[in-house]
Amino acid sequence: MIFLQFILFLLSVSTKNELTAIIMPFHRRQIKKLMFNFGTWNIFEPSTKSLPTRPELILFVSGLDENNFNQTITEYFITNSHLKEHFSSISVQFGNLTIKKDGYWRGTKLMFEAVLTKKLVFNASKPSHIFYMEPDCVPIRKHWIDALVKDIEKEPDDLIWMKGSKYVGNPHLLEVGSEALRQHLNGNSIYNIGSDEFRAFYINHIKPNYIELAPYDLRIYEILLQDDGKLFKQFGHHFIATKFVQNTAGKFLFWDKYLLEEPEVFLVHLSNNWRNYLLFYNDNVKEHDQKVDVDKIFSIK
Repeated sequence: MIFLQFILFLLSVSTKNELTAIIMPFHRRQIKKLMFNFGTWNIFEPSTKSLPTRPELILFVSGLDENNFNQTITEYFITNSHLKEHFSSISVQFGNLTIKKDGYWRGTKLMFEAVLTKKLVFNASKPSHIFYMEPDCVPIRKHWIDALVKDIEKEPDDLIWMKGSKYVGNPHLLEVGSEALRQHLNGNSIYNIGSDEFRAFYINHIKPNYIELAPYDLRIYEILLQDDGKLFKQFGHHFIATKFVQNTAGKFLFWDKYLLEEPEVFLVHLSNNWRNYLLFYNDNVKEHDQKVDVDKIFSIK
């Protein structure tokens, strides 16, 4: 009996900090960027395929089940079947947000809350850690899933609630912005949705004090730091900065620095600065016909 209990204990410990899923939320307007993101995985291979368990890939559409998103994505992974091998399963799920709720401020908040409260359908019976990866969060190195798994496993059990990047973009914004802007972690982060404590923290402290005209990731830190950082002193150690993903979100992308001086960086969150990345992508493409037209690839026809 004691031996059996010990084995069960080891099994529970070994799976506690697993990467359950990579969730890619997107609005219908971002479909071109999402499909391009998939294409970068042909250049920057997601994993070595030697992981003991592979994460699920969930494509989370903010709106209704329309515009053939499911078919478009399914056909892509049929055509690029080698990419399916990096995931245990691939699914397209829908937030079913109405047009009124599907804007930037409200829509991103509602989608994040749907993930945190596990309203999505997971293959895993007990979802643990997920990586929230928007279409403008793109790889600069191969085997980024392996690096993501290591970034999760290096932390003690239950320490992570959110692990992501502080803002490293425009230095001027860091000088003139709020303390919350300087300290906050970008939404493209690791989240421990298996933590009841994290969920209770959000429901009890963040949701009742939410201001609609604020990104959910920034608002978390505004609330953590208010009243002389009362909540931050209590819960701040659960919000961990990492270099695995970097929130550039604008100008000043120092590619030489990321590629040579900071080998820990595998993903960058671009926001509105795609041009530098597209030039970088073209430099890494071997076949000429795979290169993109930097000025036209995302233009609206």
